[in-house]
Amino acid sequence: MKGANGQPTLTNFKIFLALIRRDMLVLSKNYRRMIIDSVSVVATQALVFGKLFPLMGMPPELAAPAYIGTATGFAIFLGFGHASNLTEDLERNRFFDYYLTLPISKHWVLARYIVSFAIENGIVVAPPLVIATGLLTGLRNANWPAFIVFYPFVLAFFGLLFLMFGMRYRPLWFRSNIWPRRLMPLIFFTCGISTWQAVHAFSPTIAYLMLLNPVTYAPEGMRSALLGGNAYLPVPVCIGALIMFSIPLVWLLNQSIQRRLDPV
Repeated sequence: MKGANGQPTLTNFKIFLALIRRDMLVLSKNYRRMIIDSVSVVATQALVFGKLFPLMGMPPELAAPAYIGTATGFAIFLGFGHASNLTEDLERNRFFDYYLTLPISKHWVLARYIVSFAIENGIVVAPPLVIATGLLTGLRNANWPAFIVFYPFVLAFFGLLFLMFGMRYRPLWFRSNIWPRRLMPLIFFTCGISTWQAVHAFSPTIAYLMLLNPVTYAPEGMRSALLGGNAYLPVPVCIGALIMFSIPLVWLLNQSIQRRLDPV
């Protein structure tokens, strides 16, 4: 069976694995720094959400849901870095062209970006997310199979989203506009700090509008998996929504690739 580049699918897969191993080797050289950063994040956020926010009047039972929402924002910050590096490379270094000279389909090269992003994001975000949530709640009601199934969907969605951003926008526009026009609405018009049910109790209209923001489903699904109960959107609903929102992202990515890599 052959891929889009005429190479056997097995050949594409072997080269894909070799590229992933290379990325993991580079990542391993920074692993100690990443662990230190994770420990610092856990200690700081557990203190802020577990002790300081309740002193300012926040009910203690909201500490863990609010913290899980901030973990989504952290993932977006990491995605911004990946997209920024990609758009700069496409404009100046053109190291991406090296991958296109390999005997591997372009789609496998793009998959490598998504998988590498997902692995790095998972290593950096998942340990603080689980440990700090455990410190705040004890994870007594956690549904670990649901979390293990759901979290890769979150990583894959963000990987696809920021790959599209990196391909679609040139560096000047990216530096000037990506935060106010794209990332800030994604972060703040969502259920990051408050839960969707809390927003719905305040304003059903705003709550339903937030369902049009795909980032809403990341913290809600993680809350449902790690905290349990019926106060959050169910994990299957969140998985279905992320898959549904990924379809137009794939279309936008293909359009961006044609415009950025095949301008003629």
